[in-house]
Amino acid sequence: MTWKPGDSREWELPHLREAHQLPSANSDFWSVKFYPYSKPGVDPVFAIIAEKQASITTPTSAHVLLTQYMQTLICRTPIAGKEGASMQVIQAIVDQEPNAENYACTWSKDSKTGTPLLCVSGGTAKIKVVNALTGEVQQTLTGHGGWTLPEFPDKNTGTDNPTLIHYPHFSTSEVHLGMVDCIAFHNSLILSKAHDEQYPSLAPTTHDAQRDSRSAFSQATTTTDHFTRLLKFTVPDCKIMFMRFSLLPGSASSNPVLAMVNNVSKVFFWDLKRLEEFFEYTAALPSEDTNAQPSTAAIEPRRPPFLVPFRHRARGGRAVASNRDKDTLSRVMREASPTDSTGADSHFTGSGSSDVLDPLATENTGPKEKPLSKKEKEKSHEIWRKKYAIGDPREKLGAHKEELVKGLTFTGRHVGWSADGEWCVVVGSGAVVAIFQRWAK
Repeated sequence: MTWKPGDSREWELPHLREAHQLPSANSDFWSVKFYPYSKPGVDPVFAIIAEKQASITTPTSAHVLLTQYMQTLICRTPIAGKEGASMQVIQAIVDQEPNAENYACTWSKDSKTGTPLLCVSGGTAKIKVVNALTGEVQQTLTGHGGWTLPEFPDKNTGTDNPTLIHYPHFSTSEVHLGMVDCIAFHNSLILSKAHDEQYPSLAPTTHDAQRDSRSAFSQATTTTDHFTRLLKFTVPDCKIMFMRFSLLPGSASSNPVLAMVNNVSKVFFWDLKRLEEFFEYTAALPSEDTNAQPSTAAIEPRRPPFLVPFRHRARGGRAVASNRDKDTLSRVMREASPTDSTGADSHFTGSGSSDVLDPLATENTGPKEKPLSKKEKEKSHEIWRKKYAIGDPREKLGAHKEELVKGLTFTGRHVGWSADGEWCVVVGSGAVVAIFQRWAK
């Protein structure tokens, strides 16, 4: 799906469709990932990594053994076009290893048969490759554990045998002070979050050739900063370890969207293309020079549909809303940023949304729209800047949309996106699964 100019559905953000607390209510759901190889028109499937499930066995009347197993759930989104359809659990896979601690997963498929495969991993230094159709473990990969740099002296010390050490392309401890538990690329930018912070940070990757590989132990010969912090996205109530955001990369049918959930059942969304559009819109605004001649006054640019202006309340009524290249974000934000950073039972529920968007807005003004007063215009821009202005990396950007999962209290752990961006799934404590959707037909 490609959007025609003026189609405000391009700017639509997900709304809560349904939420469930599955029977294992004492468990945490740690991770969620959509199967990325589904054909167009096929209802998306996603996997959830669940905490250990308990089972009690009594081999003799004198002993009671409590065994715990990790569980993976394979689920399907509500069937398209079916009224009243809900999420379905189509497969439950139990890890029979008693000491398994699985917290993350990713999808693959058999290159010959096309069979969907799920890789799960966690605290046991193993990656298990599971047949998602049968639940059987096809292969277990070992070898993880220990540190990236080997201990010295080692077996090669004092010999002519070299020890192979891998060096990172780039490394810094200046972006975050605590443990970084979530990271993602967005073109040439890096999104990251530390467990003790309430905001993900956005910074570009830069390359100082003097600090490549072995030269990482040497002082740089240039004065170029290793990174530039560009943005902070504020997420209150999230200073808990293993609360991870998710970035929808964006495509011809969807803008890139960042999503994260906090520990009080609230989900936050940012449309990264809105930041570009707002930057270009404000750059094209006419000068406020009072000495400018009327004949040379610039024409005000068309306002993007997601910018709903502030209106003073009418007497006896409420405020009236008006009708109305691949790495662009990196370029725009580098131009705008003035500083470099060097510091460091099932439950169905409705939604609580703070996103304001008139889906019918196609023009800035029309015969039915009263022009904004000077104060209304100033107030509108003040509100917009808090969400969309990218000129100051010290300022934290408020969410473009917030959704509260009403009726359920949980700590969010992870967010997953379908490949086309229509579906978004949030999982967390208390075995909670929340399903979000946009562009519903």
